[in-house]
Amino acid sequence: MNSSFSTSYSSELSLPSRPRQSALSRSIPSPSSRKSLRINATNRSVQSVNQTILKSHSNYVERFGQPLPVLITEGLTFSERNTVVSAKISNCGYAWLVCGRRLLIWQYRHNMGQAILQKKHVITGQCFELQLPHSDLAHRAELVSVFMHPGTHFPSCIAVSPEGIVRYWPAVNYEGVSVEQTVDLQGQECDSLTNIDGFGYILATTTCTVVLIQPQNLSGRHVLNCRSLKTPSGWLGGLSKRMSSLIFGSISSEQS
Repeated sequence: MNSSFSTSYSSELSLPSRPRQSALSRSIPSPSSRKSLRINATNRSVQSVNQTILKSHSNYVERFGQPLPVLITEGLTFSERNTVVSAKISNCGYAWLVCGRRLLIWQYRHNMGQAILQKKHVITGQCFELQLPHSDLAHRAELVSVFMHPGTHFPSCIAVSPEGIVRYWPAVNYEGVSVEQTVDLQGQECDSLTNIDGFGYILATTTCTVVLIQPQNLSGRHVLNCRSLKTPSGWLGGLSKRMSSLIFGSISSEQS
């Protein structure tokens, strides 16, 4: 009994002693290790943003920048196969996606012309959803325009259906506040909507009819002014027609 006790006791004493390490020395890494941790964290964050989509011997394509909002990803993923999907970007830093009658608008970069607001406004990935006018034809992003008024935090939007129904939102964050007007195009289909700074928007049809659209604010009430732009019918306007009829009319008479 005594011999066994003495043997166990002597073995415990023969174990090598480990130096004690304070909690402070274990918790605080060295400057070199802190620098390596920062580099690794930076590399991980860059890798999460920059993802290689396509790579070949001569070039490669990467996804760069902030990820798309959830609504945009869902619209691209779960849209029906027959649904026409189109997208476009503007110079004011906003982009939009047209998926059926759904209009999705989000900010992809800061507006370089608003340096003062840029410091206060941060891109949060917020997405605005608007409802386009009813149409029997497919909506397209070329018939939508998103723009910023000076001194505002949220953009305005104007959209035209292929049949000529114009809808204007003074601010995209208020979906229920909009103005609508129908342009009589006599069955023509709209083709494009172009912003002309200082004048308004030029709506062109597939048969070369041109309409000037001007969103206005009259004493706090938002209105749309739409008028067709016709070719001049004066002396200079009819000169080309008279010259062509004179030349080609004489040729046709000689051939007959």
